[in-house]
Amino acid sequence: MWVDAICIDQRNVQERNSQVRLMPAIYRQAKRVLAYLGETTSDSDLGMEFILEDSRWPSDQPTRPSVGLGPGITSSPQQMAVDNILKRPYFERIWILQEIELARDIWIVLGDKEIDWESFSRTVFYVDMNKQLNFGSSYRSVLPTVVFYRDKSTVNKPETLLQFLNDTRQCKSTDPCDKVFALLNMSTERDEPALAPNYDLSPKEVFTSAARFFITRDKNLDVLCHAQAAPSAYDVPSWVTDWSMPRVSRVLGQPKTSPRPLKADRSEILASIGFGKDFETLVVKGRAFDIVCQVGLEYCAGRDVSTTVRQWEGMLQSVRRYPSTADLKNAFMDTLIAYPPYKGLNRFSIFYPAWRSAMFDEPFESSDSNSEGARALFQKYVNKACNARRFFVTAKGYIGLGPPEVQDGHLVTVLLGGQVPFILSKQQEKFRLVGECYVHGLMDGEAFSEDGVEIDEFHIK
Repeated sequence: MWVDAICIDQRNVQERNSQVRLMPAIYRQAKRVLAYLGETTSDSDLGMEFILEDSRWPSDQPTRPSVGLGPGITSSPQQMAVDNILKRPYFERIWILQEIELARDIWIVLGDKEIDWESFSRTVFYVDMNKQLNFGSSYRSVLPTVVFYRDKSTVNKPETLLQFLNDTRQCKSTDPCDKVFALLNMSTERDEPALAPNYDLSPKEVFTSAARFFITRDKNLDVLCHAQAAPSAYDVPSWVTDWSMPRVSRVLGQPKTSPRPLKADRSEILASIGFGKDFETLVVKGRAFDIVCQVGLEYCAGRDVSTTVRQWEGMLQSVRRYPSTADLKNAFMDTLIAYPPYKGLNRFSIFYPAWRSAMFDEPFESSDSNSEGARALFQKYVNKACNARRFFVTAKGYIGLGPPEVQDGHLVTVLLGGQVPFILSKQQEKFRLVGECYVHGLMDGEAFSEDGVEIDEFHIK
């Protein structure tokens, strides 16, 4: 027998152990799930009325209701009302993913107004696209990723637990363990005993067990790309990701696509990965390739970044000749967007002059009427690669992008099983993981291309 309806709102307490396993079946059996966003506010009726009005029009209809934006108009009551709806606590909850992904039919309810999820998601995407057209490359979307989870046309939709964890990094949960447990039933690892929900474990134990599971099963270090050196409230080892902490920078080494696009470790060399007796020390092998000797300002997208990029350029003066075959100008350009080496010549290089002209207010002569579009496109990729990262120069003259915590004296390593190089800091006899990095000229196995390369062992705590 089908359940008539389920009402889920942000005030519900988290389910525990066996109850967590029952939730998917309940969502699938319900004829309708009601996602309750809360009571009305001064502008919520305006936002819902606009969404309801727009939902009555075909998606390709050019005469759809205006969101109130246009040339010179970057804000409107309708747009702000829709934004405020998307900022409600419901869209921050990690548990809504199961509701959205698994329910047969789901409806948004706000006050006395309701709308089906498909119409709601289509319209808020329409509003977001209007803002992108008006704001250009400076616009940072407030659209929650989960809005597209029921859309069958969504590309690169998460399947594995690690992909879900990466996608939902900004979501919140009352219990930090739910950042893992709430995603299990949607992932390909739903039946893995090692990951089964157990609320007797501490957040440190849950996060550490998940990291060990990925490393042991996959025999690679992809999960390390998600770890960051910022202090954890739960004192996890440096190689373990504290999934309760949001991450600002885009992960370099773990995209949703496969196969793994980067191979700094030279994939034909077998990875040797183990753990210490305490199971909190990661034992890996690789090459200590270089040392960081200069670190630049942190890049913060959305602010005036021209000073930051100019300072980075100034650091190039210490590099007389780039160690790899690329010339320094192209190396810097590729580094700004972390351009993958397997794609050959940087196909975005034609946009670089227009971007540089706008960045530094320099003269730029072009007959191309779309130079603004070229600048905006290059800026988009710079923001993706550089945001919340620092530029650095190594003792051997390599340049790269590293985490905000990178410092002079840190070690640039290429670890077997790692898509990308990693920054390590020496802590007595052991090391701490500072984070993943992009190093131009080290992203395609170059660290192991020489004969007789010495392989080191690293104990990372």
